[in-house]
Amino acid sequence: NSFGFETWEEEQKFMVLSEKNKITSNPKIIVKKIDTWQEIYGTEIFEKSGEPWGIDVVKNALQNKNTSFFVAFYNENPVGITYAHVTDDVCRVDYLLVSPEYRKIGIGRTLINAFVKYCKENKISPCYLWPDGKSAEQIYHEAGFRNFSTKFAGRAKHI
Repeated sequence: NSFGFETWEEEQKFMVLSEKNKITSNPKIIVKKIDTWQEIYGTEIFEKSGEPWGIDVVKNALQNKNTSFFVAFYNENPVGITYAHVTDDVCRVDYLLVSPEYRKIGIGRTLINAFVKYCKENKISPCYLWPDGKSAEQIYHEAGFRNFSTKFAGRAKHI
């Protein structure tokens, strides 16, 4: 227990975008690339997902010009986010989060689909990530990410 976080090591898959994107987006979901934080993202996505600590992480990331931040809107309400860091045309996806009440309707898939299209349109390659959970891993796989290797990595959870 350090500074309110529980830490441990576990195997982490390292996935790289290398195959064709097979995701079909939900047309009722609008994804926008956002440059400025709005408090509603915190209340509607992070707090409802039980991850309020992520608010400051994303706010700080948005101070970096290399951060690409995408928000999904359903019925004009923010319901999910993904963000990544792009440096020297290499992209690392850091986060995919969907408000629990909007899961299982294609929010995560639509977000990642929009993100992958953005990377291809802007010739950002390679693009890699470490999936967090089976559901996210399935979405990434459908988007064309493939397991490149598995490593032990440190993890943390707010307690």
